Amino acid sequence: MEKLPVLVLVRNYTSELSYYDDWLDGFRQFDGFTLDVEDVGSARAISRISKKIESAPFVVALHSTIGDGTGPMRPLEGALKNRKGKFGVFIGNEVNLPLAPMADKIRFLKETEADLILTQLLEETGRWFYAPVSSARVRCITHALNPDAFQPGPLHSAREIDIGARSHRYSLHIGDNLRVAIHNFFEQNAENLGITADIDLGGQRFDRAGWVDFLQKCRGTISTEAGSSFLSRDDAMTREIQALLRDRGTKGRLILSQDSTFRNTIRRLFPAWAKAGMRKMLDKHTIEDFALDSILSEEEMKAIADAVFSPDKRAEKYSKAISSRHFEAIGTKTVQIMMKGRYNDILVPGEHFISLEEDFSNIDDVMARFSDLDYCNKLVDASYNHVCDKHTYHHRMASLYDALHAIA
Repeated sequence: MEKLPVLVLVRNYTSELSYYDDWLDGFRQFDGFTLDVEDVGSARAISRISKKIESAPFVVALHSTIGDGTGPMRPLEGALKNRKGKFGVFIGNEVNLPLAPMADKIRFLKETEADLILTQLLEETGRWFYAPVSSARVRCITHALNPDAFQPGPLHSAREIDIGARSHRYSLHIGDNLRVAIHNFFEQNAENLGITADIDLGGQRFDRAGWVDFLQKCRGTISTEAGSSFLSRDDAMTREIQALLRDRGTKGRLILSQDSTFRNTIRRLFPAWAKAGMRKMLDKHTIEDFALDSILSEEEMKAIADAVFSPDKRAEKYSKAISSRHFEAIGTKTVQIMMKGRYNDILVPGEHFISLEEDFSNIDDVMARFSDLDYCNKLVDASYNHVCDKHTYHHRMASLYDALHAIA
């Protein structure tokens, strides 16, 4: 196998997104790449990284670089425009969010004339959505399993938690309430369902080792597809929601804009400990512009969602996707109870997970299956073998290798 020299761009800013570590492990363990890894979050390294970008045969930016907005990559745009090699980008957070608008990501891809867009969406959806980026080929390369990190836990009869889950509450701007609904349902009905539950939507998160340990203690976990049915290139619905949120008032709080002169000055002049202190002191009197929905009641959020997310505004193509958390549960042989969906046509209901209707109308059948240890053992074994055969990060690296060869 010919080795391809690849400059991998990452942004190291959190330990709570296990797939960031898994993707890097995948690169490092794959024999087809000669790697050079750089952190774009290091301001001191921008000059060095720029020089490397201009001369590297292949540059690949991982999800962490633009998933939460293109800001970390802006200092490198000049070098990317002047590059001699090919540029591929894994797109993180393919949803419309105030701080990470899809319009800005598409602008970045167009202005840097990206050669390869690596999407989590179904490939036909990705080709439709990123059609304005005429320079790029689009390939679907989803998350996968890192079998070295996410290993099977003990037998289900020995696990102490029936249903365990950790996740973030989806922002109102995404237009999808299923994640909140499934977590709330199992948390509120655990006693009636006869299960022990450890569910937290928005609180404690784990690093990779902690997440593995937690999953290995759980017989099952709950989940939905990632993303939203309301995906747009221009973020129009996000702006509409922001306007409605501002109109409804902020209960006497001052709105802090992320791009304001005041905020940018604070970022430049004050150390992290001072900014943390100011944030704590001002918490009751201010609110971030991207979190205006955080002080609304469920009824208020539903009213805004109903006003904005009408059926005619759904994306033209299926715009939800499988998530890293699905593979992580499979690796620990934890049963997954999941809302119906396509899951990139990788996972099959009844074979790899227990399928739950959106209105919970089949909950009795779901819990009967979940209570059957023989059924659950067969389910997790089948999903584990299926993923190990076709959907590990080694498989994803092989797909990326082929994609890079195709644009060389």
